Amino acid sequence: MLKNRQKPMHSSRRNGGVLPLTKSAASVAALLASGLWLTTAPAYANNSAADTGINRTALRGTFPDLRVDANRDGIVDLSGKSDERLEDSQLALFLPNLDDDAKRCGPGEDLYSDALFGNDYDPKVDRRLLTCNDAQDDIVNGSRDEQDLARIHALPLPDVVDRATVVVSGAPAGAVRLFIRQGGQLRAFNPATEKVPVQALRNGLELLLEGRDIIRDNSWDGSVRVSLYLPSGAGDSVRLRVAPLLLQHTLQHSQRVLLSPYKLLSREQFEELYKDIPEYLYEDYVSDLQFFNMGYGEFRDTLNAARRSARVKPGLKELNTNTDRWTQDIFEPAYASVPGADGKPQVMRILIRSAQLWRVGGRAVFSLRGPDVGVVQQFSTDLPATVDQSLNSLGNLDAVPAHTAHGVHYPNGRILLGSGE
Repeated sequence: MLKNRQKPMHSSRRNGGVLPLTKSAASVAALLASGLWLTTAPAYANNSAADTGINRTALRGTFPDLRVDANRDGIVDLSGKSDERLEDSQLALFLPNLDDDAKRCGPGEDLYSDALFGNDYDPKVDRRLLTCNDAQDDIVNGSRDEQDLARIHALPLPDVVDRATVVVSGAPAGAVRLFIRQGGQLRAFNPATEKVPVQALRNGLELLLEGRDIIRDNSWDGSVRVSLYLPSGAGDSVRLRVAPLLLQHTLQHSQRVLLSPYKLLSREQFEELYKDIPEYLYEDYVSDLQFFNMGYGEFRDTLNAARRSARVKPGLKELNTNTDRWTQDIFEPAYASVPGADGKPQVMRILIRSAQLWRVGGRAVFSLRGPDVGVVQQFSTDLPATVDQSLNSLGNLDAVPAHTAHGVHYPNGRILLGSGE
């Protein structure tokens, strides 16, 4: 019944009720619909070659000519016109650079101390856990991080004598950052305070665009315009768009299977967690946990057998979710991808944490952050008491693969969202 099923670019999906790399509802719908440095273009004449019909080939070397991967083959075409022909009709793509390629954000005292235990539901703790990813700093964290940036090239202007201006427009504040290559090195470039050096223009300007967030609501469509203007006012513009988040579905190949282990809190941890309920004794807690986890051993063995049958080579990965057993409810795996220069897609896994501040165990998702794996979260702290927050459990969110239904083709599948009715 399912036709034209897409082969996933990258995948990791749930096996048995546990997520490989995992689930919110109301706020996640906005995230998936859904980023951010608004500068106003100066009063230059609107005289880019595309706008005026100027023959850029005839003026090459004197008229700015920006290029991006408009045809989405992973390469910026500087010698032909394959990208130039599509600049006005198809936007190049860039990734939300939310991973941790240098592995700076792993568990440690600075990020994880006391984050998983106690009744600390303070949103500041969760925001602190978010503040470590590659988009948070103004450096390129190695060659792997560079692959997550979108290239913007300008053809050489060998006769230019003055510096040029770059304008970034169309995106909210903080959505993107630019880097410039000078002397073979990349450094952050702020177009609001800097001009492009003459030598960079003569050699052929190379800028790299970093996406700093996903699209979070309908106030931004994900697009950004980058323009290059000479002092004469002659200029050129290119447009790019942040790659959208796509949910993973059950027909994609599993790459890792996760579960929340059956673990007892120590007496000290228990006493801190339940200090406001002195009548609840540690012995009662141990008895309750043993009762609620009857059959856990059998479940783990069955899940592990299913993993081996599916030929998922890495063993089961246990998440420290602080007694929260519902791994599938904690986060939902999604991904964004752009064409890679080697013919393979450049993929960024984005783990969407459930919008449940009270769910302290959800902080375990940050332990999965690393190269090509990022985390996003979005909370509302002023919800009315009548809101059923259990619907924000991400076991309540899923996706079906690409298919055709009633004559309509859905190339990226469709999102399924449960309700209380």
